[in-house]
Amino acid sequence: MDFRLSGAITKRVETLQETIDTNNTILKNLADLKGLDLQSLYGSKNSSSNSSSSKNKEVEEYIAEIDQYRLAIERLNRIQIKRASLETTLSNTDDLHKQIELQKELLDVYVEEQDALHVLNDLRCQRQ
Repeated sequence: MDFRLSGAITKRVETLQETIDTNNTILKNLADLKGLDLQSLYGSKNSSSNSSSSKNKEVEEYIAEIDQYRLAIERLNRIQIKRASLETTLSNTDDLHKQIELQKELLDVYVEEQDALHVLNDLRCQRQ
């Protein structure tokens, strides 16, 4: 296998690992947010009952949005790990039939990754 190609794949895997690490940090931050007392941020229970139920609904919606975002990032992480693994396996394979098979698998993973990125982008746009 060409050393330039091998080096490019190695660099791509390193870039993916950095992205995964960044996403894991985001997931940790979301998990920390989930544990916050959001009632204190949005208002106390001493407010009027109408206002209080409205605030509770806002808090529940916010928590649901955080969970959706967390699940989308976790899905993207799983797909990126799978892609990195396939790329590494592909770079270490000399058998042409196996390379073709891995390329087909890789194409499917690219489609999955694109879908996961669209979902994540949609969630980001909804929040703005």
